[in-house]
Amino acid sequence: MFFTSALGEVNFILPIQQIKTKYDDEKNTNTGMADPALFSGYHLIKRLNGYALRQRLIIGAGIKLPVGVFDKQNDDGQKMSLLNQNGTGSIDHFYYINYMMSKKWWGLTTNYMFKINGTNKYNEKYACSYNQTTSFFTKFAIKNVKLFPSAFASYERCKGLLVNGELTNGNNVNALLLGPALDIRYKNFVLNTSFQFNVYERVSSQDLSNAGRFVIGLTYNFTQEKYLIKNKN
Repeated sequence: MFFTSALGEVNFILPIQQIKTKYDDEKNTNTGMADPALFSGYHLIKRLNGYALRQRLIIGAGIKLPVGVFDKQNDDGQKMSLLNQNGTGSIDHFYYINYMMSKKWWGLTTNYMFKINGTNKYNEKYACSYNQTTSFFTKFAIKNVKLFPSAFASYERCKGLLVNGELTNGNNVNALLLGPALDIRYKNFVLNTSFQFNVYERVSSQDLSNAGRFVIGLTYNFTQEKYLIKNKN
């Protein structure tokens, strides 16, 4: 994360993704770099130092770049389904709202995101999607290391994969995932980890289902007192 001004921020995410799928008795694992995302946010509310209840309200937008592999083939030389690819081959854009609050040793964060997906060269695309995440956390420190254990909830909804403009069967997403998470902060680095277990999913007999997720990430925050855009005062 890099703050361009006291209220503006820019973020870049470079994800490494492992997808495991099982169709009947056939298992498949695909690991690689997914599509990176660049996004910018503006703080409508930023109440930090000097406030008993610290708060941030951020609105923003971003773009996902088609860098990850999306045309990997199987052992028979056939292109694998986009569901099993690390990349999508399309330029997508998204819009989000973040709200964060904390008081003494506890806090809450919630995020709402709406994503509009583009079409790749094979005329494939994911339908527009909606995602909401909420996290209740506590915080404490061990010397120079700050720990943020939390309970995490994520709701996702997407109609699924379209090919040649037609919605394919069996891959819509309407799921709620819950699980524990732990963020570890040392100086400007933050290690993010979470386990997400499927607790509710609306599927038909032919639909794929989510077994769960394990997410790990590393974040670097630039020094926030130094801004690219300085105040006029």
